[in-house]
Amino acid sequence: MDRRLDLSEETLDADERAALRRLADRLWDVRGAIAAEWTRRLMATMPEQFPPWVTLEHLTDVNAAFLAAVLEPLRGGDLTGLSRAYYAMNRQLVEFALQASPDTKFSLTSLYGSARISLQVIAEQLAGQESLLLAFAKLTTHLMMLIGLAYSDCREENLLRSRHELERAVQERTAALSETNVALQSEIAERGRIEASLRGEKVLSDTIIETLPGLFYVIDGARRLVRWNHELEKVSGYSAEEIASRHPLDFFDEESRPALGERLEEAFATGHTTAEAELIDKGGQRHPRLFTSKRVVLDQATYVIGVGIDIAARREAEERVQHEKLLSDTIIDTLPGIFYLFDDKGHFLRWNENFERASQFSAAEVAVMSPLDFFLGAGREHIFARIQQVFRDGMATAQADFVAKDGTRTPHFFTGQRVFVDQRPCCIGMGIDITERKLAEEALQRRTQELARSNADLEQFAYVASHDLQEPLRVVASYTQLLARRYQHRLDGDAQRFIERTTAAVARMQALIRDLLAYSRVGTRGDHFEPTNCESVLRDVLDDLQAAVAETGAVVTHDPLPIVPADASQVRQLFQNLIGNAIKFRRHEPPRVHIAARPVNGRWVVSVRDNGIGIEPEYAERIFVIFQRLHSRRTYPGTGVGLAICKKIIERHGGRIWVESEPGKGTTFFFELPTHGPIDSAAPAAATA
Repeated sequence: MDRRLDLSEETLDADERAALRRLADRLWDVRGAIAAEWTRRLMATMPEQFPPWVTLEHLTDVNAAFLAAVLEPLRGGDLTGLSRAYYAMNRQLVEFALQASPDTKFSLTSLYGSARISLQVIAEQLAGQESLLLAFAKLTTHLMMLIGLAYSDCREENLLRSRHELERAVQERTAALSETNVALQSEIAERGRIEASLRGEKVLSDTIIETLPGLFYVIDGARRLVRWNHELEKVSGYSAEEIASRHPLDFFDEESRPALGERLEEAFATGHTTAEAELIDKGGQRHPRLFTSKRVVLDQATYVIGVGIDIAARREAEERVQHEKLLSDTIIDTLPGIFYLFDDKGHFLRWNENFERASQFSAAEVAVMSPLDFFLGAGREHIFARIQQVFRDGMATAQADFVAKDGTRTPHFFTGQRVFVDQRPCCIGMGIDITERKLAEEALQRRTQELARSNADLEQFAYVASHDLQEPLRVVASYTQLLARRYQHRLDGDAQRFIERTTAAVARMQALIRDLLAYSRVGTRGDHFEPTNCESVLRDVLDDLQAAVAETGAVVTHDPLPIVPADASQVRQLFQNLIGNAIKFRRHEPPRVHIAARPVNGRWVVSVRDNGIGIEPEYAERIFVIFQRLHSRRTYPGTGVGLAICKKIIERHGGRIWVESEPGKGTTFFFELPTHGPIDSAAPAAATA
């Protein structure tokens, strides 16, 4: 058995051999397409190599059979069978070509060109798959060497046959030298053809060497470089004369030389070796390479032939992976909570330092624990159900007490999402300490209870204000009116004025109590929020204000208004107060009021604009304070509670109210309402009252 053809186990490790088997399975399904593309490129690149009777379909069938013969052993992991099949088929091609014509160009150039094209087509199937590319590159190097061996062996046997035939011819022709000089001339011509063939073979071998994917070198038994390709000169920066004078190990640093020297001796002793090393060029720059070497015997002399493949891209990819892992570790360790990643068997794959601190378990302890080991009782059952939900539905959340090594329980909010790591379903998530939130919820509950008690007190006050306080006022008003009717002819003018002032004061007091009661009931007697059509509410308000509108000649218009989730009665009071103020605080010309609405940041902003007397900027906040007035009661009657009620209504709806105004030019009030649905496009663009 010819051991030169074998691909050693050290050249390809188990993972790479498995990758090549997967590659063979993948290529087997598309071998027809690969053969077709190979044939198309081959006939397009070297059309002169094929006689007219060779068709595209015929050559495609031949190439497909060639691929099947190569892929079949590779699919079964039989790299030895692959090597022998590949060697045998290439040798048959050379023998066929030589038998057809010893001078044919096919035997010199087409064989290697065809192999290179086929390997390029296959390599295109591996785009972006670096692990397969490296294994395929090693296999490609081996196959290229097999082509060289097949061609060299076939040529050597052919030359031996030619030499034997030549010797016989010389003997025959020497015996008949005296008979004819023509035979001698024919022998000279034959020798010329053989020498030309040898020169052509050298050109072919040089072409193969120069087109190999990497550095090529031949080291003789004296450990000298006796042949190399131009790529070695290009990468190293040394001239051919300088390379010839250097020892092969001189291209590497001193620390690497002992190990590389052992690998070189291993190649001479065992027949093959591989090594990763950085070749140092003339300028000191390092070039990472994977060197694969094989021992050959030529003319009873032993050589080591090999190639060095550039692995800079692979190294860069490995460094990027390492960098990304460092970055992800940093991010995970700086997360504001505990991080975890475990598989469907409950085995932890990753966690952060916060997990160890919160649990009080070491990394070694966590590695052999289950996620359920950090919970007790009902919390453990709850977490188990949520983990099942993650693997079933894709995600889940949970809230439970995380139990540390010393038994300390800390409430956490957990998230979980299903991910796949190496095709295994896993759960990834975080746990956030919600102790402060729990305390805040308890404090909020206490404040809610206090607010409920306060509202009850306010309800009691409203009851007192509406009954106990108003009853004495009604008595005072009744007796004052009775006194005025019975004794109006007996009282002088001062007494009449006193009675009038008393009656007016009682009326104001009743109005104040009534408005104060309305103010207190905004937050306690409001209705539930329901979809409220602001258009309908505005029409009802305008009906209520019809007398004031007719009396002043006011014109009220509006844009389309939205439907919002609100307390309809309070929205009605809001519109009534703002439109009523716009009519009350008017100039000499008829009031003009316009209501509009627009969505802003997820809420409706409603505006009520008038052409009234306006407000000084310094009073923009004061007007919303209860009982605050900017004018005397004689000029503009009222209690100063209306805008305070508006402010409280808007606050109950989660919004705010503000004013923009310029004295003498009018005022615009803005307030926010919750968003619910689009503007009713069917509503009229404006309404006039």
